[in-house]
Amino acid sequence: MLIDLIRANRSYRRFDETHKVTKEQLLDMIEHARLSASAANLQNLKFYLSCDEQTNALVYSQLSWAGYLRYWDGPVPGERPPAYVLVLAPVSTSKYHMLDVGIASQSILLAATEAGLGGCMIASIKKRYHTP
Repeated sequence: MLIDLIRANRSYRRFDETHKVTKEQLLDMIEHARLSASAANLQNLKFYLSCDEQTNALVYSQLSWAGYLRYWDGPVPGERPPAYVLVLAPVSTSKYHMLDVGIASQSILLAATEAGLGGCMIASIKKRYHTP
């Protein structure tokens, strides 16, 4: 039941990097997000999937983990996520884009929980802004 998935879902900050997550598993999670509600039914989110070590290392280098835990720099090698789903929203299309991101992200995490996996929403990203 859904309530059981919600109860089982939590934010993980340490992972088993030896447990590989496949592209097919990530695509299944994205399907859950794709079928979720979005403001004005715009369905304007994009998803970037990573499940290879080289790309994961690049993604990891751009994240800030648990900023409120000032003594912790994030998971050490071996405890880092074996996969990532980046949820991207074009700011210019809807003033509700962050709601869409939240809904899609929760759907992804519930799908991960159902598959026996775990995850963590991370919004602390080292952003670089480019002006046209």
